[in-house]
Amino acid sequence: MDKPFGEIGGIRLPGTRVPGLMALGTWWRRDGRDLVVVYRGERGVVVEVDANQLNYQRIILSTKDPDRVCDLLAAAD
Repeated sequence: MDKPFGEIGGIRLPGTRVPGLMALGTWWRRDGRDLVVVYRGERGVVVEVDANQLNYQRIILSTKDPDRVCDLLAAAD
């Protein structure tokens, strides 16, 4: 994904955000919560997880090589 900031929604609690620069923390949404680690200038991945095991619905992560991250996650499955 080219713009991981676009995936972030809800209320930040706890966490920090500098709009357009970085977002770190937990974002609460109606249907769950997300763990967010996103930095400007990096593409990203969204990983849907089992909320019963991790207490999160999704992990939104920026990375320099999202294709490799997806490959590694697919290989681990």
